[in-house]
Amino acid sequence: MRIPPLPKASLDLTGDKAAKRAVGNRPANVTSPITIDAYNPDWPAMFAKEEAAIRAALGSRALAVEHVGSTAVPGLAAKNRLDIDLIVADPADEDAYVPPLEAAGYFLRTRDTDWYQHRCLWTRDHGVNLHVFGPDCDEYLRHLILRDWLRTHPEDRDRYAAEKHRIAQEHPHGHGALRPGKDSHHHRHPQALRTALNGANLLPRHPVCHRPAQLGSGPRPARHVKRTLTQVRTLAGRAVVCSACPSRWQAGWPTATTHGP
Repeated sequence: MRIPPLPKASLDLTGDKAAKRAVGNRPANVTSPITIDAYNPDWPAMFAKEEAAIRAALGSRALAVEHVGSTAVPGLAAKNRLDIDLIVADPADEDAYVPPLEAAGYFLRTRDTDWYQHRCLWTRDHGVNLHVFGPDCDEYLRHLILRDWLRTHPEDRDRYAAEKHRIAQEHPHGHGALRPGKDSHHHRHPQALRTALNGANLLPRHPVCHRPAQLGSGPRPARHVKRTLTQVRTLAGRAVVCSACPSRWQAGWPTATTHGP
């Protein structure tokens, strides 16, 4: 699997930007309280049913259909709504996949033209978020890495669950920390993604001390602020730094790198 960059800061959905991404008859923001349910052992079977319907509707145009998000992790508490990633050749070509999916009961509700050309379709009861991405999309790869890590590391899974409960209590309507909507898992829980990348040996490492990148304490860059793999600048608004290595910038550090004072 290709190593995706760490996610950038959350999408800006202030002002009328949330309304602009909404499609059809849906509110721009969450209007009902978020509830976290105990793991439901029926979720895998529910996904299998949805996968069959999606593949029947699209045939070979469905390059991949993956169960992602919290409902894809056995034992993890979650909102009672499936997250499914669908990979198509070109998400911007809505005519190629939206009409057959609508005929199968999935309706376009989100269009993010400046975020991986992401689209999201809902079932009528909004029991499914069907996220559409293009091939080799960074966000899709992050979804798989985090899902697979939490499936095999119960201690991290339980910490992730505790954080979900905390955020749901503090932001019951999804504002602030839960943004951008339900479209990205990593802006809400950046440390969980970092743990998964590090454990899977996928986190970028400093070329001198070989330690994985660490979370900085604030938005001000510290020593060895790493802006790559592909020009990633921050992790949830905080600098990604090598806090352990006392040396300053060294040859061999990737391009587009900044060091602190």
